[in-house]
Amino acid sequence: MIQYTLAADRTNEAVASLYSAGDPAVIRLIEQVIKAAAKYNIDVNVCGEMSGEPIYTMLLLGLGATLSVTPHNIPEIRRLSLRLPSRVCPDRPGSLAYGDGARRE
Repeated sequence: MIQYTLAADRTNEAVASLYSAGDPAVIRLIEQVIKAAAKYNIDVNVCGEMSGEPIYTMLLLGLGATLSVTPHNIPEIRRLSLRLPSRVCPDRPGSLAYGDGARRE
């Protein structure tokens, strides 16, 4: 999604420097998708590299997204999510989705 939003292929040296998960356009897009989905009671799950980056954990959970992270990122992402107020992360201490899509406590 980030590559399409920014028209920047992270594997192409000529434009890779333009690729940024934290770009305002990317954050706005995620926020708009979450708001639109909420109108129809649809959850938005963010997967991929961004979901496993601790720097984005609080932002994504605060926007209302759920995260799907690889197993090695779960302990740190869980630790960060437990620091959030329950009004931001009401489903805590829930399970986290593994990279294979399975949910485990």
